[in-house]
Amino acid sequence: MGTLFGFAVGYVIGARAGSEGFDDLLRAMSAIRQSEEYRGFVTSLREHVMHTLRDVNQRLAAISEAEDDDPVARARARLRD
Repeated sequence: MGTLFGFAVGYVIGARAGSEGFDDLLRAMSAIRQSEEYRGFVTSLREHVMHTLRDVNQRLAAISEAEDDDPVARARARLRD
């Protein structure tokens, strides 16, 4: 997704500024990708996504287990979440 966004932005800026502007954009994007802030952002984003996916998995497992039980247990499982 980032590559597609970068390509689109680069295309627009490159079309307006010529090849020199495009080269400047590529250098700036490379510097951003190599920065510690960017790496930290990507790491935090990955951890957040993994935590969210684990949480969704646990909730789905609880609902699935409750469906094997009686309707009252199924309702309780949905209310807990």
